[in-house]
Amino acid sequence: MKLLVMERIWIILLSLIGIGISLYINYKRTRNAKLFCFFGEDHCTEVVMGKYGWTFRVVPNEVVGIGYYILVILLTTISLPFSQPVLVAGSFIAFIFSIYVTYIQFFTLKNVCEWCLVANGINVILFLLISF
Repeated sequence: MKLLVMERIWIILLSLIGIGISLYINYKRTRNAKLFCFFGEDHCTEVVMGKYGWTFRVVPNEVVGIGYYILVILLTTISLPFSQPVLVAGSFIAFIFSIYVTYIQFFTLKNVCEWCLVANGINVILFLLISF
């Protein structure tokens, strides 16, 4: 399936928002500072700084997110024969990962990071835009 111009614009816009959120989280993490939480609690910092804030316990989730969003922007703007299949596969992996970390927040940690939920929502929307 070939992406339409408006779909490409939405994909790039959402990816830029995702990069912004991920950079904010990473900025706070690297400074060991508290994240701003919209609902007044400190759940965002607890979620991000905890053991589930890392992919394979090696790379911070937000760093993986930055790489993912950059890849999405690049593959959306350039037309190579492999662009679409890689976009679909990458967005599916991000979708599954987003479901997983959202589940962890609600049912394991019982704490929610609003920033993370917005990024996860972006990943779900990107998957739908790219795949359908």
